Formats: sequence, C-alpha cells, structure tokens
Amino acid sequence: WIFLGGCASSFARGVAPIVPDKIPAFVINFDEPAATRYNEVFHYFRDDIIAMENSIMYSIAPFYRSTFMNNTDKIAQNNPEAFEAMQALATITGLPVWQTLMVNSLVDFYSYCVSIVGVMVDGRVIHGRNHDVDNPALFQPILHRIFIQSGGAVIGEAASHAGFIGFYTAMRYNSYSVTYNTRMSPHTNTNHILENIQREWTPGVQTVAQAIESVVLQHTSMDMAAQYLETKALVTPAYLILANAAAPIAAKDQVVGMVITRDPSALNRTDVLHYPESDANKWYLVQGNKDYWQTDDSNYAAAVERMEALGRPKLNLETLVTEVLNCTGVVGPYTSYSASMSAQTKTLSVYFTPL
Repeated sequence: WIFLGGCASSFARGVAPIVPDKIPAFVINFDEPAATRYNEVFHYFRDDIIAMENSIMYSIAPFYRSTFMNNTDKIAQNNPEAFEAMQALATITGLPVWQTLMVNSLVDFYSYCVSIVGVMVDGRVIHGRNHDVDNPALFQPILHRIFIQSGGAVIGEAASHAGFIGFYTAMRYNSYSVTYNTRMSPHTNTNHILENIQREWTPGVQTVAQAIESVVLQHTSMDMAAQYLETKALVTPAYLILANAAAPIAAKDQVVGMVITRDPSALNRTDVLHYPESDANKWYLVQGNKDYWQTDDSNYAAAVERMEALGRPKLNLETLVTEVLNCTGVVGPYTSYSASMSAQTKTLSVYFTPL
C-alpha cells in the first residue's frame, strides 16, 4: 500500500480543529403526503435543482430518456411516493415529470462512496462516509440537512440533495445510522443499467434510498433495520452500512456494525463488527464500491491503511474525517462531501470537500 500522503489533518497543519460546514436545514414531516412534503426544499433550491437536472439530463443517452418517458404511468402505479414528489417538483421547476423521475433514480446508478464504521476507545460507535458523484459542483449547492419528523416528533437526521427523495446518509436517534454505497463490481451497474431501470416500476421493489427511508421511519433497532435491508427487493445492487447506537454496549459479542452486500433480489453476504473486546484486532469496518474480497479496490485499501495509521485511541468524529476520509486515496475529485455521525449523541457533521 502506498497511499499515505496528503491529509487535511489539523495536527499536520498546526491549526485549530475543523468546523463542520453550515448547510440549510429543514424539518421534513413524513406524515405529510409526498405531494407536498418536500415543497419548501424544492422552492428554496429551485434554480440550483434546474441547473443540476438539465446538466444531468443532457448527459443521458436518448434511449434511457425515452424509457422513462414511456413508463411514467407505471411508476405512478407502483411507486406513488416518488411519482407524487417528482410531480410536485416538476410543477415548481417547470421541468417534465419524466425528467424529474429519471434524475431522481440516477443516484442509485452513479454515486460512488466510501463508508466506515468504527468503535472509539470509550465504546461509542461512529459512522463516516464520503459521498462521491460525477459532478460535485452541481450537488454541493443543493446539499442540505433534513430533520426527520414522524408521529409528531423529530426522530433522526439525514444529509440530502434537493430534488431527490429517500436517504443515503441518515440516522435514527439513539438507534442506528445507515449509509448506502453503490455496488459497482462484480455487479457493475452501468453494464446492467436497463435491467435496473426496469425494476424502477416493478411492483414490490424499492430504490435503495426509499428502502433506507422506510427503515429509519419504521424500525427502532439496527437488527430490525438490517433484517429489512437484507430481504427487501431493491432496484440495484448495493452495500448498506449500519452502525449501532445502542448504549451502553451490553455484551462482548454485541454486533455494533454491519455491511450488507445486496444483489437486487437477494442477500449476497453480511459482514459484522462485534464489540472490540471480543476481537481486539477488529475495531472498524470499511466498504467502498467493489467486492474487495475478490476485486482490487484502491479506495478500500487506502481507507484501511488510514484507519490503521490513525489507530483506535485517536479515533473520533473529527479525525475520522481529517485523518481518513479526506486523505489521499480515499477522497477524490468526485467527492461532494464527507460526513461523520453518531446516532448516540445525535451528531451529524457535514464537510464540503476538499477541506
């Protein structure tokens, strides 16, 4: 491994610790119909959403555009939440509904990420991720924080991009956090994009973002969330990464982190992280965009090297970003933001990259 190099480390720079970026925040009431639920966000980011949508739309082959045009009615029937939200976005922006539906689906196909779960020396479990997209300059202006309201109470938070529904970086307070990584190899999404697109309107199938939304709204434990994410039919192959916020940790064998590797219709494998005292050498999980156990993944290798160089005694919400996620080989030109979070302390810190 040869990745050790540049980092945004406050230790290396000799300056004060970094401060998370302030991003617009909204309370989204999930008891409200999808047709009106996101309207405040859509109005606030309207011009930036239009710029993002049009830029992405013109990079998509006409064949795929026509596929969405010709199947909008099927999405309305089989995924009414997405249809109603994107219909509202179309009304606010003046864009066609088929386009808002198509762009909303594309994050499942071309976002590239690194996710990490680690256990600090005091036993607290923290969770970090880089969110990578093809054109970060289009996505950074629409990044915002969602306070997730359900049943009359705020139950969690998410980092989200305006114009898209569902969650990719989220937590349910005092329960768990969850992130999504695209699974590119060996199930390379771009090689199966038409199959994935057609699952958008297949009854009983969810996008990954909506599956994560479902578990955060419905399930109060990581075990329940994992069971749903291991079994629910999904549009695309995926990695679902979870961190357990249950405190205090009750037993040495307690599962505190998971990486669920999914094929669209079935579970491929699940990797688990136990309370470190049951395995002193294993105190973190890392996942990139490939099946690293059978395919070389330079992002995964760089993240592992950085975690080892950092060491468990120095791990915290800030160093996970400065000493790992924002370092050479882990961060890249496509990184839109880095995030670190703890559902136990109700902390979600977001940093635009590069720091």
